[in-house]
Amino acid sequence: MRFRLDIAPVGKGRPRLGNNRVYTPSKTKIFEETVKTLTAHLSPLDGALNLEFTFVFARPKSLGRQDPSRQPRTARPDVDNLVKATCDALNGRLYHDDSQVVEVTARKFYAAVDEAPHIEVSCEPFMYQDDTDSTRARGVDRWGDKTGKIEVILAALEQGSSLTQAASHARISRITLNRWRKKFEGLDEEIEIASNKAEAYLLSELQASAEAKQDWRASAWLLERRFPERWGPPKARVDVTQTTSQAHRRSDEIIISMLEQISKPFTPEEAAPPAFKYDAITIVRPTDDDEEIPF
Repeated sequence: MRFRLDIAPVGKGRPRLGNNRVYTPSKTKIFEETVKTLTAHLSPLDGALNLEFTFVFARPKSLGRQDPSRQPRTARPDVDNLVKATCDALNGRLYHDDSQVVEVTARKFYAAVDEAPHIEVSCEPFMYQDDTDSTRARGVDRWGDKTGKIEVILAALEQGSSLTQAASHARISRITLNRWRKKFEGLDEEIEIASNKAEAYLLSELQASAEAKQDWRASAWLLERRFPERWGPPKARVDVTQTTSQAHRRSDEIIISMLEQISKPFTPEEAAPPAFKYDAITIVRPTDDDEEIPF
């Protein structure tokens, strides 16, 4: 998920003491309330998250216009204070709690020429990669410049993502992934190993959520859909043999009955059309006064 906050970055101010109470500086408070307003439409994400921030400050006149691109900012506020203020403001909006954030990348710049101050935010599920995995290490030299993206794909598969979702994490299409699977020897085996690890990972997440009395339904949902043969609902088994046989027998009986009726000769009474019987007949003939004249 990527989005932009059209607000000038503000660092987290230190708590102030006054009138025998501790309070947050007004500048920080206004910044956090504004960010919450700008992100009111978001739905909080679950699980471990990786955040990436780009803080863009107003461009000072001293930089001139000779180099119109962004320039690194070395002045205060510090990056960690910028991250703290923004993470606190996104609490309850982008995620349920900022404790879900396990990895953060941040940078700060002066704006390019004619660029307004703002904050760029990127949030992705955190993909843990165990560098000690000997199986994974064997593939490092085989995939060349595609190694980084393939590592992202395998890590995503280990955490329960589908092939399409894993390709999206690596910012490639499913078609490109299928082409790589044909091109790189052994990649199919690595994908299968990573997919099998997903079941153990989701089970551990499910158990941890249950023990912590947190919402376990996301992991259960993934287990059901990624491994339906073991975790999906039991399939309804309908024995249609008897019903089909009965239907066939009934159909045969109807056909035989129809053939018997067709082949059966008609009796004289059945062959002759029924005689019409009338108790009285009245014929109406046109007259000047429409008088009914009996036959």
